[in-house]
Amino acid sequence: MSRLICNCRIISQDTICRSVLTLLLMILAGVGCTESPFGSSSVSGGSRSVSGIVNLGDGANPEGAVVFLDGFNLISRTDSDGSFLLTLPPPGAQGVSGMNGIFGLWFYVNNYAVDSASVVIRDGNFCYNAGDINKHGRLYAEKTLGKLVHIKTSIDPLVIDTSFSGDIRVTTTLTTAGPKQVTVWFPRLSEAGIAWIFLRHVETGEAFLVGTSLVGLHASSKKTIGNTPLSLTFPFAIRGSRYPVGAYEIIPYLYVLHEHSPPGILNVIGVDTNDVGLEYLNIPFKRECARLRIRFPN
Repeated sequence: MSRLICNCRIISQDTICRSVLTLLLMILAGVGCTESPFGSSSVSGGSRSVSGIVNLGDGANPEGAVVFLDGFNLISRTDSDGSFLLTLPPPGAQGVSGMNGIFGLWFYVNNYAVDSASVVIRDGNFCYNAGDINKHGRLYAEKTLGKLVHIKTSIDPLVIDTSFSGDIRVTTTLTTAGPKQVTVWFPRLSEAGIAWIFLRHVETGEAFLVGTSLVGLHASSKKTIGNTPLSLTFPFAIRGSRYPVGAYEIIPYLYVLHEHSPPGILNVIGVDTNDVGLEYLNIPFKRECARLRIRFPN
């Protein structure tokens, strides 16, 4: 064996009906968000920003979850308490007088179920008190994403010297977090016979891509996980002198496939699924990663 180094929530009918009715009446009346077709209390003045809170159902830290506005290719990320703020570009940058319509606001962490909300935009501004946005420009309710797959890596050995030259064995274990089967994709595993991991320095964030060529071993690139956890173990050739000393997270290269996924979200994040690159690390995941320590010889 040679080596090479190198469920979405469907928007409710009530929400859709409320959003469609709001938009149609505004268009028919020729009014903006500051003028309410229902009276003084139905649609309040909007702005270019909306906010809210995203939680993870298993209690994990929600920091880094992506909030994606379909139709605008805009993203924002949550902070450590799950709060986010998403701001539209100025109306003049959207078109002649700004965009109009009902758009999907998506909430995304790759190994969790996708959720969404609807927002109404008129003349390039969000309409408050319409769709799933309240009169203050916030989501009516916090979003909670349910976990689909628990991702865990383990390694042997755990510690190597800078003089080390040999294999480390990396095991990736995938366990479903609910009753549904989940499909996980390992790109290029069957097409090119290559498995990949990332080594990310815990302190500096510097990352390295390492591959192993699986000569003579046929492995499907898509794995369906049910009640039984799935474990895959591959050897990766490592030369300790190539890496700065310190602790490294061991991150497997894989995608959890969603039945319903925000259209174009990976492209907006900057990831090309047809290529393997460090941009992959921009995708939000929650993993339990093993740590490899590289040290100077005693």
